[in-house]
Amino acid sequence: MSKAGHIAAAPYPLMGECTAVWLSWLDDVQLMARDESEPNYRRIQLDGEACPLVMDHGERPEEFSLFTSRWGVLTDVDGGKLPFLDQPALFGLLAGSGTGDLLEEGKSVFDGPPELVAEQPAVPSVQAWAMEWFSSPGLAAPVDFDGPCAG
Repeated sequence: MSKAGHIAAAPYPLMGECTAVWLSWLDDVQLMARDESEPNYRRIQLDGEACPLVMDHGERPEEFSLFTSRWGVLTDVDGGKLPFLDQPALFGLLAGSGTGDLLEEGKSVFDGPPELVAEQPAVPSVQAWAMEWFSSPGLAAPVDFDGPCAG
């Protein structure tokens, strides 16, 4: 959770499934700037045969880079990775799961209007809680592209 209250989406492999993504054609200088400006992500190289990327016009690169989270992705109560959701939907899902019960009277930090929920990380106790909660066993899963997409 960022200090601005945003919970970033991050890619993860799910064999047999596909999703739409944005592509950026970056040169070496731009890639280096991106690497330096995104401390919570690492750039990995993927094999286009093992982990196919199909562009709108049908071209399939032999290999490509992907930025993946250093911290893993959030999971549901059964350990399944959460789908990509917009922030209000994600906050609602987390609040409905009982996740984040921190505030007085057991109210979730994720419960309420998105603009108010997004203000919560400004509270030092919420920041400390979020750091601990997101690293708790069973709440986040590491992301491993090495096996399925290394080729």
